[in-house]
Amino acid sequence: TFGYGYEFCELYDINILGTFSFKGTTAEGVYDSDPRKNPNAKFIREATYQQVIDMNLKIMDPTAFMLCREQKVPEIRIFKMDCLENILKVADGEAIGSVVRA
Repeated sequence: TFGYGYEFCELYDINILGTFSFKGTTAEGVYDSDPRKNPNAKFIREATYQQVIDMNLKIMDPTAFMLCREQKVPEIRIFKMDCLENILKVADGEAIGSVVRA
């Protein structure tokens, strides 16, 4: 998709599933800065789409967040995808990682 992967995935989610979105990552969830570069990075359990955009967090392309907000996708669950167990936990509704909401 040449740099537009997140937007494509979110558009797919909105048009086909329409309820929520998962984003697996190498970090535990959302941080105020890159935890690999900043040992003092603060974990953010919950945020709104607008807060993520305003804070210029590099979780996903801002356009993907704007698209989710405009299409009223209730939430994006962001979690560490280092093992199958985490994928199953988040799919089952367990509170791991971070949640970005409308």
